[in-house]
Amino acid sequence: MKYLIACLLLLVSIVPAHALERNATLDVFASKSSVEVGGSVDIAIRQTIRDHWHTYWKNAGDSGEPITLEWSAPEGVTISDIRFPTPMEIKYDPLVNYGYEGAPTYIQTLSVSDDFDGSEVTLTSNAFWLICKEICIPEQQDISITIPVGSSGLSTHSAIFSEAEKTMPQIVDWPAKISKKA
Repeated sequence: MKYLIACLLLLVSIVPAHALERNATLDVFASKSSVEVGGSVDIAIRQTIRDHWHTYWKNAGDSGEPITLEWSAPEGVTISDIRFPTPMEIKYDPLVNYGYEGAPTYIQTLSVSDDFDGSEVTLTSNAFWLICKEICIPEQQDISITIPVGSSGLSTHSAIFSEAEKTMPQIVDWPAKISKKA
């Protein structure tokens, strides 16, 4: 057993420091400084991706896997599905994937029930994503945010939310026809 522990310690000591770093990190922001009972607040999850690496959209294409956020929240608090920004094409002939480089921001809405009885809402999540360069590796990060419960909160981080909204897919009311040619 001592030999096994010594080998593991030796292995850890020779792994380069950069190999232990993440290729993407997450930061969490609330759109308001507080949330009212019976109200809601948007949450922005910004993923900062290392240069030359990419992550995936909710429909990754031929391969890949999107970010997942499994939030733990107090009773009386619900969280919407993730709103994903518009992706870019990532081609690996003959495959085509869809995802992100840089710093995509995902949006979710936190809603507090009318009968919530607490002074703050604390959300925690173990976020998971697949990140790729020439190879793909899974990464994860524990994240959390605490939002006070009170009267209408002031808008916070407006630039982050404004930029995120600009990247979201837009619903359009354009007429469309589909036909099949024989």
